[in-house]
Amino acid sequence: MHIAHNIPIDADQVGNAAKLLKIGEFKLFAEAYRSWYGNEPSDEVLEPIFCRYLLENIVPFWVRSYVRHVLNDSELHKKVAGKRKAAACGYYVPIVCEFALIMYYLL
Repeated sequence: MHIAHNIPIDADQVGNAAKLLKIGEFKLFAEAYRSWYGNEPSDEVLEPIFCRYLLENIVPFWVRSYVRHVLNDSELHKKVAGKRKAAACGYYVPIVCEFALIMYYLL
């Protein structure tokens, strides 16, 4: 039996922003709270809000704002893209070199 997973766009974007920042979603909520309200959130404040997000996919406005900021931050995307390119080069260059050597000796 196939079950369709209908994740609201807001919840999907929270996950994308957390992956981009390489942090968990709870920490993303804490950073969003700090960014919006200007002070450190307590666990007593964040836990019920985060539970509503997990259970009902309800994303507070201040998290939505922070997520939009993260996803639209072009400098952050450039840093992540640069790391991905470096990682790809580190993986593919030795393979290509080995392939070239094998082909050279076979010809």
